[in-house]
Amino acid sequence: LMREKEGRRGKNKRKKRSKRLYKSTTNSVLCGVCGGIKKKHIGLIIVISLLFIAAEDLISWMRSYNETAPKGEGLRFYGFDMQRYANNYRYLLEAVQEAGLDTSELEAVWDEDKDSYKQEYSSKELKKIIKGVREQLPAQDAQALHFADIMIQNLEISGEANDNAGYISLRDRLMAENAMWVLDQEKVRGNDCIFIAEHNGHIEQNGSYDKDNKVMGALLADELGDAYFAIGTDFYKTSCNLPKIIRRRFISFSV
Repeated sequence: LMREKEGRRGKNKRKKRSKRLYKSTTNSVLCGVCGGIKKKHIGLIIVISLLFIAAEDLISWMRSYNETAPKGEGLRFYGFDMQRYANNYRYLLEAVQEAGLDTSELEAVWDEDKDSYKQEYSSKELKKIIKGVREQLPAQDAQALHFADIMIQNLEISGEANDNAGYISLRDRLMAENAMWVLDQEKVRGNDCIFIAEHNGHIEQNGSYDKDNKVMGALLADELGDAYFAIGTDFYKTSCNLPKIIRRRFISFSV
């Protein structure tokens, strides 16, 4: 779900490619930090939680900040989960069109009404088509390549849907890979740190599902050593919105 929102918003029309916007639709609520800790430049990552209204205020603040930020110092946000893929499909299709490549196979697998894959295609067939598209993309288009990667990752975790342990452990491994991909993108920009917002169960440094499967934070700690650290938050009094299962309503609680 990765698209970048460039820092400055001018009155002139942007180039078509600048419309790409990194989005996320995961339920992520707590924060961790990874990357080099001695550098002063930080690339910001925010994974949006659909359950918290404050996320909208935060994005509005980011937009306001970026309107006056010096060139190259705007904030960016990425998504690194792969549970949702509809936006990645649309952005990948756009990239394929911009590259002047054939889109017929990619368009054939998509059900516009359901905003999902057509049921007649198997996971194996979908992977083959997406991998074929990926192989044709320009090597320098890291974003487009990653859109395809996220779609393939989604198909991989979907194959583990009947094995909860296999699903969640694979998901954490892939999220760790995607977080490192984002860090690499920011390093190209001269930023050696990124800020991650995720559920505490995913970002903890020493967490694991069993002796063979670590959570995302533990995998990143293995990769980055002391340059990865988690930040826990606490509160005295607060209010929050929680979902009510019946009729998918949200209820406000104060504690």
